[in-house]
Amino acid sequence: MTKSEKILFVGPRSRGGMDEVLKAYASTMPGAHFVASYHGGSAARKIVDFIGGYASAAWLLLTHPSIKIVHIHSASGASFRRKMYFARLARRLGRKVVMHVHSGRFADYFNTDPEGIARSLNYCDEVICLSDQWYDFFSSHGIKNLDLVPNPVNYPAQVEREADPEKIHLLYLGVLDNIKAKGVVDLVKAMAQLKPEVRDRVVLHIAGAGSEEDKLQSMISSEGLDDNVVLEGWVSGDEKRKLLEMCHCFVLPSYFEGLPVSILECMAWEMPIIASRVGGIPSIVEDGDNGYLIEPGDITALTDAITDVVANPTVRSAMGKSSRSKAAAYSIDSVVEQLDKIYARLLEE
Repeated sequence: MTKSEKILFVGPRSRGGMDEVLKAYASTMPGAHFVASYHGGSAARKIVDFIGGYASAAWLLLTHPSIKIVHIHSASGASFRRKMYFARLARRLGRKVVMHVHSGRFADYFNTDPEGIARSLNYCDEVICLSDQWYDFFSSHGIKNLDLVPNPVNYPAQVEREADPEKIHLLYLGVLDNIKAKGVVDLVKAMAQLKPEVRDRVVLHIAGAGSEEDKLQSMISSEGLDDNVVLEGWVSGDEKRKLLEMCHCFVLPSYFEGLPVSILECMAWEMPIIASRVGGIPSIVEDGDNGYLIEPGDITALTDAITDVVANPTVRSAMGKSSRSKAAAYSIDSVVEQLDKIYARLLEE
């Protein structure tokens, strides 16, 4: 029996970063078990998915004594509360529990009930966070059995960027359910503030889907940006690869983040990064080295960063190469090796 067969993963299988992480694990951990806690949709769908996922997890744990570790992937708020039901189920059935916290808003959630949430986290056998910043936060609040494991990224063997002598292509990847908090509203405003000679050279590709797509399209049109901003919808597979090959720079001016898989992926594709100085982003984006760090909501700084990327091909190329070099440490093989060490320690206890 392989070590992977002793692991049960629990997490959302919907559009977003956690789903990408679980897909990456599945690609390199044959034999591991997976239970979907959520597939996307309404609040009622969340309840139905939770009940179905909980029943599936219970059945697997009762019928597969070979499963020794339940590795749970969680956001904050209601997501975390639902995931604690899975944690308690696993502990009651004699399994080790790994709680993997992904949410960039977990600090705000933690402050709503510090003692209760700390108690829940310490109930788990292992707590995994995504960056040095999050490690410091959790450890300073008394969380034990804490480990740092970054999100993994698929690292292409080589990067071949499609040449476009006339345009610089920017990319945003992510859900469009809260476009203000994800910085997409600021990004569109920054595009509108570019000098005409710069804006004429820029195409922004927004690849994502969500409840606010129509609102975003209206904003793009009202700003007169229909020729400069393209809504690509949700992309995956070959469509996503074509965008990664086409685009020269990734932009994520979000107001909160954990450690975005989208940034790591675009770093692996040799792109400079323009992003907010929030969450774990400063651990992977170094201002002036492989990109630009701005404060959330600073549209002027965002506009200036985009202008620099467009105007300086030499800097753009150097930053892209630095991004790719930094991303090598986040390859799926490297991350799974770190997980294997955690699993081995838990299995020995």
